[in-house]
Amino acid sequence: MEQRSGVYDDADGVLTQDEQLLATPPKLLLVDDKQENLFTLKRILTPLGGELHTAMSGQEALGLMLEHNYAVVLMDVQMPNMDGFETASLMREHARTRDIPVIFVTALSTDHRYIKAGYAAGAVDYLLKPIDSAILLSKVRVFLELAHKRFSLESAMSQLQRVSRRHQVILNCANEGILGINRSGHIMFSNPSAEALLHAEDSNLSGFHLSRIFADSSEANEALENVLQLVATEGQHRSEDARFIRLDGSCFPVDYSCAAIVDDEHEYAGSVLVFNDITERKNVEQQLIRLARYDDLTGLANRTLFRDSLRKSMARAKRSGRLMGLLFFDLDRFKAVNDELGHGAGDELLREVSRRLQHGVREGDLVARLGGDEFAVVIDEIENTANAGQIAEKLLSELARPMMIDGRRVSTFTSIGIAIYQGDEDSPEAIIKKADTAMYEAKRRGRNGYRYYNEGMTGELSRRKSLEHDLAAALENGVLEVHYQPQVTAHDSTIVGFEALARWPDRSRGFVSPLEFIPAAEECGLIEQIGDFVIHTACTQLAAWRDAGFVSDRCRMAINISVMQLHSGLLVPVVRNCLDETGLNPSDIEIELTESVVMDDAAVALDQLASLADLGVKIAIDDFGTGYSSLSYLQRLPIDTLKIDRTFISGIGDHPNSDVIVRSILALAASLGLDVVAEGVETTQQVAFLRNHGCKVLQGYLFGKPSSACKTGSPGNPRSPCPSGISAAPGFRRLRRSSAARGCAPCR
Repeated sequence: MEQRSGVYDDADGVLTQDEQLLATPPKLLLVDDKQENLFTLKRILTPLGGELHTAMSGQEALGLMLEHNYAVVLMDVQMPNMDGFETASLMREHARTRDIPVIFVTALSTDHRYIKAGYAAGAVDYLLKPIDSAILLSKVRVFLELAHKRFSLESAMSQLQRVSRRHQVILNCANEGILGINRSGHIMFSNPSAEALLHAEDSNLSGFHLSRIFADSSEANEALENVLQLVATEGQHRSEDARFIRLDGSCFPVDYSCAAIVDDEHEYAGSVLVFNDITERKNVEQQLIRLARYDDLTGLANRTLFRDSLRKSMARAKRSGRLMGLLFFDLDRFKAVNDELGHGAGDELLREVSRRLQHGVREGDLVARLGGDEFAVVIDEIENTANAGQIAEKLLSELARPMMIDGRRVSTFTSIGIAIYQGDEDSPEAIIKKADTAMYEAKRRGRNGYRYYNEGMTGELSRRKSLEHDLAAALENGVLEVHYQPQVTAHDSTIVGFEALARWPDRSRGFVSPLEFIPAAEECGLIEQIGDFVIHTACTQLAAWRDAGFVSDRCRMAINISVMQLHSGLLVPVVRNCLDETGLNPSDIEIELTESVVMDDAAVALDQLASLADLGVKIAIDDFGTGYSSLSYLQRLPIDTLKIDRTFISGIGDHPNSDVIVRSILALAASLGLDVVAEGVETTQQVAFLRNHGCKVLQGYLFGKPSSACKTGSPGNPRSPCPSGISAAPGFRRLRRSSAARGCAPCR
């Protein structure tokens, strides 16, 4: 059988050696070299009930004593080879036998010196032969009782040691710190975990007062006194959120329980304190709090914390009689950054924007990310409404500075809506709606600015939302149209191109102005779909006209794009796909952008326009002269054509400055090797001026208004759409004012 550790003997039901001694009859060893003497001793001692062993020499006796635990040894003194004195002396030299009582049984002289020599050898008593049975039984019985008590005491001590060892093992293995504390609050013992948690591995905690480990020294004694008092009176005390201080001075969070120790008189004798380091739990709790109240990506307040802070700020403003403001905004072109550079770059942009927003507000103001690219700022307790505008201007300035995102220079802009709370009955939801309304008004007014909410905006917002809803439905249902305005040569009005223009015929509104629905499309995110529709429709139309012989193979289609299309990163693939589908050459397409679109982010524009130019697509700057372009960018951008804005053309002959500006633009274009298209030509005087100063291509109502394509043909002849008023003669088609009223030959 496998031997078991003594620490667990009592738990496993295995008797220890001392317990076995108590459970079995006592053993007596009788030593004499004569059998008759041994027989006599056995006969006398048998009534005691002990287990009697015999030996006939000192050597044999010593051997038996090493194998058995004897309660007493009765030994003859005079034996051959090794007498009783020598045997007793050898017994005292061995740990196992030295405590066995020896009674000498002898017939030798009772001389005092002889007896003294026996006691010196280790004897506890003498019996003289012939043996008196009564005396022998009385003496042996006493030693048997003493042996029983000795074995009982040893068993109790052994059990106590086992319990102590087991408890020590438990203390040593426990992950919790355990401290034994006396009535005065001093530490009496500590387990290894307590020493490790308190950084006391090289120090003895015994003797330290418990107040030494309480983190707040100014309140330690008072706190400890309260704890010990509770333990003494109620028997226990528990705290789930306390702080202890290590011996090196650092603090850490703990939970602990303290239980009273009572003595035999049921009096309070001290306590046992068990504690855990809950740093990891606290960190998890803090992380959960952050996840619940803060945005994981930017570290800003999330929607939950924002609404809570907004309510509190409104309450403070109402109590103090001061104002509070709410700024609401999102990022222009954020989707384009995501699409072009990837979501990783989009995340980095949001983080950089968050850092700038925090830098741009006052201490105490709350910046929140509400989701996606939506942000809000709660401006607490301001003196007047102008304070909110000053903060908005600072934020616009912070965000206007270009950012380096994923190795690319990116600019982002925003439009800010401001709502002011003046202590009225507005709910948080109401003021949020007002700030949101003001933000859309700021976008409508030109972006990268801010607007204060006023009551008149509510109706405008409702109208605009209705417009956006109907525009989405029109796009979905194929209601939108593309109209085409011809571009002709200045010397003989030969058609050399068309400009494709989106138009929206609405049943209730009539034709909605592009100046109204294009900004709405940009605000609600439909502009890219509309742009793709115009590109695809215009390319398909040009290919159909060529196949029908209505236009020359040299005729070009000009298509306007918005800033969002330019920055989406999808413009080049869309154009390439349309060219592949229609079979047009890249040079048949001319992409038109306004100066403001190009200069909104010239670095991104340069990259996208360069890709289009590499494809072979022509690039034109529309409304040239009305924006704020830099001539240096005109040299760097891959531009083929400048389109002079109609405001300059309309002033020809009437305003000298217009004449000068037009001549300057024509000279600039000539020096840069660029083509020029004059827009808005309506009089023959303007035609003559432009022709005389070298402008070769004209566009305007004088040559035709933007109109939809006609649809003609028969079941056997695929439909052959053509622009109204175009002659069907081969070669270059000429568009004359007289034919514009009649329509082209196939249409007639």
